[in-house]
Amino acid sequence: MPYREPETVELSASGLVAVGVQRGYDDRRGDRNNPDAERHVAELLEGYRAAGLPVVHVRHETVEAGSPFHPNRPGVAFKPAAAPADDEPVVTESALGFDPYVVDDATVAFDREFDGTRYVAEQTHRVALAQLSGAVATVVEAATLLAALERRT
Repeated sequence: MPYREPETVELSASGLVAVGVQRGYDDRRGDRNNPDAERHVAELLEGYRAAGLPVVHVRHETVEAGSPFHPNRPGVAFKPAAAPADDEPVVTESALGFDPYVVDDATVAFDREFDGTRYVAEQTHRVALAQLSGAVATVVEAATLLAALERRT
């Protein structure tokens, strides 16, 4: 799936949803891609606002006191480039302190194509699990959960 050409993008019923452009992501360990992301978000916000199209912001919060996304921590704040205007709605999505498991060998993925490159199913699966692991879930195998269930009885 290559990128779409500008003349093929239809915006008549469009809005922009800016998700999690917050200072807390600056505290993340490890390298990140796309150092220009915030600049592009700011350009998109400016463009959508100028066009009179809706803009919605999503803020991530958690009940975990040590997280940069706890409501009392500075990391919960939007980055200046993505600050909501006074008339733009802000939706808060919350991590409620659950510790979810994603079961590696009970989930599937499919071959995908993007920008002229084909990614095999196993690769897309591993990358999806890597994105979830340690950020929003713990990745385990089915046997691990089954053994834990046996210990409960």
